[in-house]
Amino acid sequence: MPFYRMPDGEQLFVREYGRGQPVLVLSGLGMLSWQWKAFLYPHQKNFRFIIPEWRGFGASSRCKIP
Repeated sequence: MPFYRMPDGEQLFVREYGRGQPVLVLSGLGMLSWQWKAFLYPHQKNFRFIIPEWRGFGASSRCKIP
């Protein structure tokens, strides 16, 4: 799984999906990155979606919430 190391040393999970121009997708609280797949599927050939999971959610659940 791809993780991004935060300045405080915690690991934040970041999902990437598709290829092409990068687009940052920010989820609402409680939504996980995989839940975007149905909406992004039609655009996967033209865009690379970068979807972080917030601290305390999904694969980032072990991140300490300051």
